[in-house]
Amino acid sequence: ATSAAALLGGLALLWAAQLPSICVDIALFAWSLSQVVAPVLSLALVPPNATRGAHGAQEGAALGCSFGFGVLESVTSLAQVLFMVVIGVLREAGGFHLVLLMLCGGLGVACALAAAL
Repeated sequence: ATSAAALLGGLALLWAAQLPSICVDIALFAWSLSQVVAPVLSLALVPPNATRGAHGAQEGAALGCSFGFGVLESVTSLAQVLFMVVIGVLREAGGFHLVLLMLCGGLGVACALAAAL
């Protein structure tokens, strides 16, 4: 649902010139809300998916959970850096419209992947 809200907001921003201003405001709100909620949702899913270690159920669960949070946070930070570089290159090459196309394409893939899972 979060990816779909971001995708719909991004698509609305692509056609912002043809939409009434209230629709653009709603699209910006959906886009902003999904950017705040998405990282929290992925971190909330770490504990159920953390593997248990060989030290026992409780210690292994804590180790797996802390390792899972660390890996997810590191990958998220790396992705943010890469996205900022790619967005900068795309803004120089084609402006804001090209960046929105890239983001909507990524969100479309995320929605398809979420539907498949």
